[in-house]
Amino acid sequence: MTALAPYGKQSFKKVERLKSSKAIEKLFEKGTSVSEYPFKFIWLPADASQPSPVQTCIAVPKRKVRFANGRNLIKRRIKESFRRRNGLLYEYLAAQQKHITLMVLYNGQPDMEFVKIDAALARGLEKLAKQHAQHQANT
Repeated sequence: MTALAPYGKQSFKKVERLKSSKAIEKLFEKGTSVSEYPFKFIWLPADASQPSPVQTCIAVPKRKVRFANGRNLIKRRIKESFRRRNGLLYEYLAAQQKHITLMVLYNGQPDMEFVKIDAALARGLEKLAKQHAQHQANT
């Protein structure tokens, strides 16, 4: 299991969030995906001019979680988990001097507990780092 992010790196600041609709559209068109239930991670290499090594967007589809308060609860849990677990991915990308844009799509049940979300997100971020390494080796 992945360790928590080192002290001082547990953050999910505004510059780390992906808000651009053009960048999100580009992610869906050209992005590479990694799945780890209940998540699907879609990522794309980005230019080094972005302020953070990872810019992240979190989405919970209305089809999976019908009511807005349930979607917001799931998003809060995912954000907290990402804030705690992003250290491994950030350290890997900083060592490689690479940047990515990332979308985290939730495909699970509407009442999933934080512990399960946290464990799945940690496994998914590990898979993402491994896939990024393979992608870099192939190019």
